[in-house]
Amino acid sequence: WGHYYLYDENGTLKNQITSGPWHCGEIVKLDEKNRVLYFVANGREKGENPYYEHLYRVNLDGTGLQLLSPGNFTHNMEMSDSYRYFVDTYSRVNTAPKSEIRDNTGKLVMELATAALCQYPDFYKVAVSSSGNHENNIYNRWWSETHNGVKEKLNDDGETQFLYDIEKNTQLAKNLKGKLLLITGDIDNNVHPGNTFRMANALIRANKRFDIFIMPGQRHAYGDFTEYAFWLKADYFCKHLIGDYSISTDIFEMNRETLMTPGKKNQN
Repeated sequence: WGHYYLYDENGTLKNQITSGPWHCGEIVKLDEKNRVLYFVANGREKGENPYYEHLYRVNLDGTGLQLLSPGNFTHNMEMSDSYRYFVDTYSRVNTAPKSEIRDNTGKLVMELATAALCQYPDFYKVAVSSSGNHENNIYNRWWSETHNGVKEKLNDDGETQFLYDIEKNTQLAKNLKGKLLLITGDIDNNVHPGNTFRMANALIRANKRFDIFIMPGQRHAYGDFTEYAFWLKADYFCKHLIGDYSISTDIFEMNRETLMTPGKKNQN
């Protein structure tokens, strides 16, 4: 099993941080001040596919292990540099991806879903759709269509055909009442940017106000623009959920990190 161990500056083992019949993977964040490790692991949660990944936290002395992204799905997480919040995008082969914001104890803060905003416009007030597959008919044909509303039908030659028809986000655009931000990379080679452009077109034709942001030269996860995208989302929710319009032109959180991280100075 792959696990974490803590060594001192001389290479002497101080203690084992994690243990058990499960596998530790990527380190997401290390909060040195509070001595907390945030990491991805799989195979720990009973009754799940052992390859499903989750986010956990643990103290560097090995105490306080806690699951932060529950649910019988595989999870992909992005955590803020303050260690206070993370975005959790989760799915299975038979479910469409969903995203939500949780705090560093795993408590759900809010869901992020464009379709939910348009299907339940009187409940959801704000949403950010990032690289959204708004029309699965121009996304991978083996994605959610093959697991939602599939119907088998025999044609005239006795051959089986599989029919499916999922309501597209563009068909729901007319229902929008809240604030919506669409984000896409202009060279996304996973979910084609055309998904976002079609959604924008539908919203315009429905006479809806919304916001759209294009990440130039970026693919599905935005590469070195990932942190910028995080603060773009954070600012949007601050404005439209708590009414904080005091946001400056400069993103001080990113500038402060650049000053504190020598490697980032060289990158900029």
